[in-house]
Amino acid sequence: MTTVQPEPIETNAPVPAPESTPHLATTPESTAGGVDGILRVLGLIDLPVAVTDAETTILWCSHALADLAGYRAEILIGQRFAQALGTERPERVTAVLKDVATSERTVGRAAIAATDWAGTVRQLAISASRTRDGGDSGGLFIVAENRTSERRRLYAQGANPMSTPTTGAGGVLDSLPSRFTFENQFDTSQRRAQRTRVPLAVFMCGIDGYDDVLQQLGTDAAKTLIDATAARLSHALRSEDLLMYDGEDRFAIVAESVPNDQVAHQTARRIRLAVSEPISIAGTELHPGLSVGITYGLGTERYDDVAEQAARALAHARSTGANQTATFDSLGLLEAQP
Repeated sequence: MTTVQPEPIETNAPVPAPESTPHLATTPESTAGGVDGILRVLGLIDLPVAVTDAETTILWCSHALADLAGYRAEILIGQRFAQALGTERPERVTAVLKDVATSERTVGRAAIAATDWAGTVRQLAISASRTRDGGDSGGLFIVAENRTSERRRLYAQGANPMSTPTTGAGGVLDSLPSRFTFENQFDTSQRRAQRTRVPLAVFMCGIDGYDDVLQQLGTDAAKTLIDATAARLSHALRSEDLLMYDGEDRFAIVAESVPNDQVAHQTARRIRLAVSEPISIAGTELHPGLSVGITYGLGTERYDDVAEQAARALAHARSTGANQTATFDSLGLLEAQP
């Protein structure tokens, strides 16, 4: 595992800093202004942010940062920032942050690799600024941004998803999360849906004609089709969307902030269009299709339950013909449309 060595970059645009942070560990909402007002705003916009002391011990963190670390916020309080995020060489990150806290440097930035409790490696960008002006040792505001999905997207684009990909180690399919990791990421998305009160959508996607490719062109051709579909789906999704290979000819997608059926079906049409581009496999030009089943999560459902609903919707879509989308609603009714 390779970790990018953090290299702080100075800027001339200091972040306005409040006066002090004595009570952040337990009561970020206790006052209307200063640090607490800032923290309340950051919590509302779901920004992954922490406030630490000069030794980088976390005094307060947002729910979004806790989701990024994979633990509840109260568990992270009292931990060093680098250890809480699971960085491979935390001493380097800590050195960067402490330098910002104790020197004239106004802002420090670093690119790091971190591993969560499930073993998932994430590429993060962190930015830190002092909570006090001047050279005295003070606390830090630290913002973390997850760049993992962006790297996955760039990889997929670099692999030219509209052409035949290389199967095997290093393919886009191999970069997708395991079911265990995917379900934990789903739980994180569910918590955000519950806080924001905006549903997430679960898409179960099946490759139309996969069985014909398997029977007529063989296993290698079928694997190539699966990998090509993984690359095309990855290319078509937003950076924050989750994608998992669900076995055989199926993929599962979790998309946050999908407020209604119109947005969900627009997403389904976009991914179906991406997959439908012709592809040459084993000397044969194929015109793959994709059928999609949709259901929604409001923050309380288990993944197994919504996955079953989406799978039922997918089966209904396929029963009406290829390249169709069906929705499973709260009453268990299924509706298909092209």
